[in-house]
Amino acid sequence: MKSVLCSLLFLAYLAPASVHAETILGNLPPANDDTQFAQHSNLRKKAKSFTMPAGESTNIGNLTLRLRNYTTAGEVVAELRNDSGDPQIPGDTILLSFEVPPPGGEDIQDYILTPSDSYTLQAETTYWLIVYGIDGGSFDWMASDPGITPTGIASFLNAHFTTNGGSIWSSSSIINSFELKEWVNPNIFHDRFEETDPDPVE
Repeated sequence: MKSVLCSLLFLAYLAPASVHAETILGNLPPANDDTQFAQHSNLRKKAKSFTMPAGESTNIGNLTLRLRNYTTAGEVVAELRNDSGDPQIPGDTILLSFEVPPPGGEDIQDYILTPSDSYTLQAETTYWLIVYGIDGGSFDWMASDPGITPTGIASFLNAHFTTNGGSIWSSSSIINSFELKEWVNPNIFHDRFEETDPDPVE
């Protein structure tokens, strides 16, 4: 009995490392980096809209963006916004912002952004992921050509862009490379184990 209990404890200890975060929406890895939405700035913005399925809500984990020419700290801005009700226009409310890692230079790299706070995506609700820069910014958000439609828990709707800060949004055929992951409690299996009442050791 002691050996069985020790084995269970060992598995519970290892379990957090094996917790798998599902993809909420994404299209990584890319097939190539043959196109991009170039020179993001405070005026040039790119947006992706998606809808959560019925009966499915989830907490946001990290966000991966595939960027080039990210050379200036603070020039990458990523936000989750509400839906305006118009399928062509994102909402104005910032629901969540992301912390961006330091610049990696001119080369293409995958950058992992972390949420600034906890946020739960609600079932049957539409959201917009928006990426833009600062005045004078020049980083590129890479994309495969032909584009790869994002898949995951959520349903991808469309891609839009603006070149005037958001006064006018237009449809885009460029589906940039990204991945939005759910947040998973790394102690979920450990917590469940502690809630059990194993037979006493004799």
